[in-house]
Amino acid sequence: KDYNSSHHEILVTKDTYYKAFVESYKTIEEPNYNISLPTYLITAQTEGVRGDHKRVILSGDGGDELFCGYPYYRDAQKMKQQMSLLTPPLYSLLKNYRNNTHYDFKEVADRFAFFKRFTRTPTKSTLSPLPTLHKALDPLYNLYAQKKDSGMYDMMLGDRFLWLPGENFIRSDKLYMHESIELRSPLSYHPFRLFIDSVLKENEYRNDTENKVYLRKLFTGRLPSYITERKKKTGWRAPIEYWYDARFKSLFLDIINTQRGGGLIDWPLIKKEIEKSATWPGKYSHLYCSLAILSTHFNLDL
Repeated sequence: KDYNSSHHEILVTKDTYYKAFVESYKTIEEPNYNISLPTYLITAQTEGVRGDHKRVILSGDGGDELFCGYPYYRDAQKMKQQMSLLTPPLYSLLKNYRNNTHYDFKEVADRFAFFKRFTRTPTKSTLSPLPTLHKALDPLYNLYAQKKDSGMYDMMLGDRFLWLPGENFIRSDKLYMHESIELRSPLSYHPFRLFIDSVLKENEYRNDTENKVYLRKLFTGRLPSYITERKKKTGWRAPIEYWYDARFKSLFLDIINTQRGGGLIDWPLIKKEIEKSATWPGKYSHLYCSLAILSTHFNLDL
């Protein structure tokens, strides 16, 4: 209305989400606990070859990781400041005691794991993903992060090289390309990232009350104030916690029941957890549903 532009809404309902559930996790072709996959598939089907035949989508993927959009980036900055006052060993001792964790918060990869909740196991455990995480992130931090010396930038860098390609881009590529739609994410173009990194100062990322300070300042007077002055981060996700009912519970159990057992996953335990809960059992139930769907689809024994 403000810009007299065309606007088209895609209605995602409880029923359409239910119908697209299995197909979305099958289409992604790898384990995933994103609860909004069915909504992305519905959007792609509406816009793509089976719908309005749109061919290219511009996406803002990478904007949060470039301009400091997520709340935990600020928390990471505070953590680094607190460590400078307490010393890293003392801070690690107190933080681990309080959270029942086993991280070395002096290490950036450990801090990233803490905020992403990758592990609650001791770092020496063979089940811990920390060694692999260090192998992936340490060279990146040595190459880029030392130039910034910023707790916020440390986390943005981790998300750029792990979260975005491992979740966002795979999701977008698999679901949208499945409907013959190409997706472009200009904010994730690496040379552009390096340019923005080189010109933004610490106080242009976040302040005490706002995120994306640089963008807010840049677009003040060019975009409506209800956008530039908006405090809360907005987004959209499937409201599965409100939609979840006996029909969804039955769907989840039907998916889990396709598994024979005896492999890597304790399927009877997963089934028991779903059965005993009258409410949505949480996003990790989607991970196990995706594993069961893929196990059936590719004839695997998980």
